[in-house]
Amino acid sequence: MSELAFSSARGLRAALPLYRVIYIAIGLAILYAIVTGLQWDWLPQYLPKFWNGFKITIAIWAASVVFGFLLALPLGLAQVVSRGPLRWLSVAYCTTFRGRRS
Repeated sequence: MSELAFSSARGLRAALPLYRVIYIAIGLAILYAIVTGLQWDWLPQYLPKFWNGFKITIAIWAASVVFGFLLALPLGLAQVVSRGPLRWLSVAYCTTFRGRRS
């Protein structure tokens, strides 16, 4: 039984080295200071605006994912499958925006 306790303590020590424990303690102290030290009475007034901003952010993110996929798929296929000008254009586009040749 003592071997199991020793090995689990060693595993815990490896998983949580001292610097991580310090980071967690600092983070919890900052969180405690934020929760207890700030005034939160303004939050209900602005919560609808926060919610609208969150919805707009998610919509922009979703649109960028869709448009990025719709642009990346033909460009990737053109680089792999085609020869000639279409491949050159797609390689030039990807090199320009990615900064390296694929």
